[in-house]
Amino acid sequence: MPVSLPGPVTAMAATDAGLLLGTYAVSTTPRAGLTLVDPAAGSGGEGSASRAVRVTASTAYGKEGSWLALAANGTQVIGVAGQRGGAHGNVRWTIWRGNIGASGGAVAEEKQEFWTFGGYDMGGLSGVGYGAGQPVVVGGWKSEGTGLDIATWRAQGRTWVRANSARTALASTKASGLVAATAVIPMGSSVLLLGSTTLLGDGSVQVVPSIWTTTGSVIQSAWRRYDLPTGSATGQASVEAGGCGDGACLLAGRIGDRLALWRWDGRAASTIAASDVALGDQERIVGAGLVDDRPWLAIASGLGTGGAGTSSGTETAGVGTAGQAGAAPTPPVSGPSGPTSAASSASLGSSTAAGSTASGTAAGSPVGRIVHSADPISAAQLAWTVEPGPGGAPTAAGVAGGRFWVATDAPALWATPRLGLPADR
Repeated sequence: MPVSLPGPVTAMAATDAGLLLGTYAVSTTPRAGLTLVDPAAGSGGEGSASRAVRVTASTAYGKEGSWLALAANGTQVIGVAGQRGGAHGNVRWTIWRGNIGASGGAVAEEKQEFWTFGGYDMGGLSGVGYGAGQPVVVGGWKSEGTGLDIATWRAQGRTWVRANSARTALASTKASGLVAATAVIPMGSSVLLLGSTTLLGDGSVQVVPSIWTTTGSVIQSAWRRYDLPTGSATGQASVEAGGCGDGACLLAGRIGDRLALWRWDGRAASTIAASDVALGDQERIVGAGLVDDRPWLAIASGLGTGGAGTSSGTETAGVGTAGQAGAAPTPPVSGPSGPTSAASSASLGSSTAAGSTASGTAAGSPVGRIVHSADPISAAQLAWTVEPGPGGAPTAAGVAGGRFWVATDAPALWATPRLGLPADR
């Protein structure tokens, strides 16, 4: 059965109803769409299934925006999308909620006044999540002290209200450093904020990788910051993506021009050697996660076209699993529409599946990589495999249903084989 992708995927989330893909296509209204994929889908007799989720916009920016992030609590869904506009070309943010249960489900924009996520003091949005069942939006806002604080917004009915970050672990100060959260990932029944802290020393500046946790709920005063170890490595550092499994989280970022990985157990972080994988300034980690405690990462090089090219046939994709993605790419200028047939391979780094007729990037251009290990992250030493990205530039990635899923700008969807089953053919 075909998996229909109306355009490139810019965000994804694992839900109780399946893998939710946030797409972008100029031919639809709104341009931000949602496709729900059965996580048991695949070839080799498993079958595949997908369905579109009804998405309703209530503003002009909602009709034109692209997904930045999606999150789920069971079958409840929250998302944020953005579209540049206005005299200064700033991003106009929109927020969406709904339910995608068995009855079909729907997700709708919740119209907010301009000053909720915009204005002179706004620093941008980073992601969304659920803490103890409560939805939360995370971004930045002008600090009472210096720079920008990490800001959180909670829902009061359909109205979103920003909490005051002053005198909490989310506040920027000259003494504790300038904080910035760039991504949000689920961690059990709560969320984990990923980013960095700029430490202002006496005549020196140091940027260290940081995460923020909270116990259960997303009550402001409960946040706590942890700066991750960097060992002997030097250079500006940050955490960009991650994913949590049973008892541990994989955190991925950079230190200087090298990929950095950490294992987080909820109390402390330990460094994982990443086989000296280099990361260019234009590269970004679009997703990371654990499959049976084995780490997987998708890296986009930033050297592709940034959007899908003209489709002249049926794109072929491998169907697999995903979780929370990191920051979404800039919305493509255009995106094709059409069915994506279900096919997958034993390795994400193998050649494009047979039948592919379209790609969003020039042939032969370095568009991304998949980094993974057959060793668990608890192992003392990990052997790493670095492979070319499958069929285009990765745009979103994560884990769901026992597989690592990677969406590319073809548009296409790829995955590892399901654990415990023969490799897909």
